[in-house]
Amino acid sequence: MTADALGSAADDLLRVVWTEIPIPRRTGLTAGRFEDLVSGGDVPVPEVVVFTARPDSSENRLDPPDPLAQTRTLTAQTLQAVQTWLTGERFTDSTLVVRTGTGVAAAGVSGLMRSVQSEHPGRFILVESDDDALTLDQLAATVGLDGPRLRVCDGRFEVPRLARANTPESSPLTIPDSRGWLLEQSRRVGP
Repeated sequence: MTADALGSAADDLLRVVWTEIPIPRRTGLTAGRFEDLVSGGDVPVPEVVVFTARPDSSENRLDPPDPLAQTRTLTAQTLQAVQTWLTGERFTDSTLVVRTGTGVAAAGVSGLMRSVQSEHPGRFILVESDDDALTLDQLAATVGLDGPRLRVCDGRFEVPRLARANTPESSPLTIPDSRGWLLEQSRRVGP
């Protein structure tokens, strides 16, 4: 393969960038918690239901939990909620907003939900956020936004978009045109 061919292939590389969108306004949709619906008999189902799949933040920080065990637990809980949602006739006219975190333990939930969304478009929204201040109204307002997945980071609502990977702002390192070059560490960082 020639150097010119490699150079043109770089133009085809894409990356995910998170683009800020306007904060959703109240939609007037009714919202409720998934746990309240499945534990409380014949409760009316609101238009938007929120299922939270986040690690317990009250756990002892001196003895951190096993991230693999957390991932398995959260993913299994989410799968069970999705199966309940899809088999329950009373949920067919509602949207399930699955709220998860942004850490390693939430990665399995995010992957599962993207697969579920591809099989059942419009029935699920994935919200990735570590913001404990999100309200049911804010989560309900995510219905009808631009896409089935978003994250809330420092109060900003963002959606994933594809962008060219080789733009100057995406690469802090400029590789010299010469054949022989070396990347060296200028100083030691850490212990």
